[in-house]
Amino acid sequence: IGALVAEALRAQRRGGGPAARIIAVSSVAAERVRRSNFVYGASKAGMDGFFIGLGQALAPEHIRVLVVRPGFVRSAMTVGRRAGLAVDPDRVADAVVRALDTDRAVVRVPRIFTPLMAIYRNLPDRIARRLAF
Repeated sequence: IGALVAEALRAQRRGGGPAARIIAVSSVAAERVRRSNFVYGASKAGMDGFFIGLGQALAPEHIRVLVVRPGFVRSAMTVGRRAGLAVDPDRVADAVVRALDTDRAVVRVPRIFTPLMAIYRNLPDRIARRLAF
């Protein structure tokens, strides 16, 4: 789907105008696949990598790609489930709008995930495996 959207935007951009945007909703789970949700994390990691690469490929054509990496989002699908650092969909939407204004390629929601994931991504496997989340 991402490649098809990119081709459609390329066709629209031939006339010039402001930069076009693609927004891909990923997850912080993509940054380091965990044992407890490895199927989800692996699928998000693949999607994440695709859209990061697509953004790099499309940059010369003024087509920007934003990868959004929220943590747990409260929604109808997650009613009754609890998670630390959970956010509402409106907070994710606000973060997306702010990121589009700054032309960022990646945004994490909540922002605290930026330093947390930097640490978690770099933990040795023997330590990361012991974490209970």
